[in-house]
Amino acid sequence: MYNSLKHLSEKEIEILMDKYYSGVKVTDLLNEYSINSSEFVFYKSFPPKKFFEYKCEFCGEILVADRHSKTNNTGYRNYELYCPNCFHKPFTECKCSNCLLKEIEIENIRRENLFEIFDNRDESIDYNELSFLEKVYLGALIRAGMREDEYVIESKKEKMFKLVPYTKSNEFELEIYKYLVDRKIILIDPESDLESFSFNEKNYPITYDTFKVSYLINIKNLDDELLQQILNPKFYSEEYSKDAFDLWKKIALEECIEYLLYQMEKVNFSFSVGKKTNSVLKTLLEDFSVSQIFAIIYNCVSNASRYCLERNVSRKQAANSVITRCERYGERAISQNWTINRYGRLKDLSQSSLSSYFFYKVIQIGELGFDDVPQKI
Repeated sequence: MYNSLKHLSEKEIEILMDKYYSGVKVTDLLNEYSINSSEFVFYKSFPPKKFFEYKCEFCGEILVADRHSKTNNTGYRNYELYCPNCFHKPFTECKCSNCLLKEIEIENIRRENLFEIFDNRDESIDYNELSFLEKVYLGALIRAGMREDEYVIESKKEKMFKLVPYTKSNEFELEIYKYLVDRKIILIDPESDLESFSFNEKNYPITYDTFKVSYLINIKNLDDELLQQILNPKFYSEEYSKDAFDLWKKIALEECIEYLLYQMEKVNFSFSVGKKTNSVLKTLLEDFSVSQIFAIIYNCVSNASRYCLERNVSRKQAANSVITRCERYGERAISQNWTINRYGRLKDLSQSSLSSYFFYKVIQIGELGFDDVPQKI
């Protein structure tokens, strides 16, 4: 880099730089000092500027920055500084050899700390002692996300799967993970991606992302035979009738919300699900199946969209009218004894793992879970 100036002493180079930055023409300097260089990159031959207030954390060397051209008046920025010995750049996302070694060291420490905190597989749970809801949630999660040939639940980041109907809040899905984690039925996998955690200054994990970590299935004596039992359950009986009824209503509500949001988005209606929406849909589910409520929602969203166009009202006002329309539609259908057609599932809204597992494997009523009004079995 500095070969074109090697015939000059340090003092001569300092004088040369002073002349350059004071405005002397580059062509004159090249001739005066017998320098073989292009006038456009001449300044790049100068030794870097030293910043005595900064030292390299690895080498102890004074940090430097490459010289600017005399037309650059922005001043030197911290991110331009580097160590002339190891090329460490402390004010950027540095990838020098020292930083890479330090990063590996930190990763090893963090991994050790994860194992120290989360490696508690000795406290495994007897599957037969699980409650009805625990067995359903676990079975649905295993069905959706278990890693091939390992008793590990993949992170949603690695393996996109649909555990529950898609809604904007993710509340139901978070509820299922928390339910199983709190009971130690699934455990945070200490081999999860480190980026799934946030760490404190001592490199101990303080929080984790529910959908980015992977999970260990913490079931005692889990083998292929027990796994088949979990995936093809035979534990349902009348004693679980109320629990099954409550879960049916919960799944049905989530499927209705998913469909409502889908149809609203199709007509570019901005909408957030609130207390009224939940209340109206729960009331409708007392008399109508999910497939019938799909028909009601489709009809009411279509009418609201036409109302927006024909009456020239705002999209927000039209969107807010949808739930009231659904409520009134249901009331008229009951009072006037209407027959409401049943809509089918959409390809865009595939059945969730929880819904499929619960209706087909646990209570074994199949599509009646979609076509019938939620009821005790």
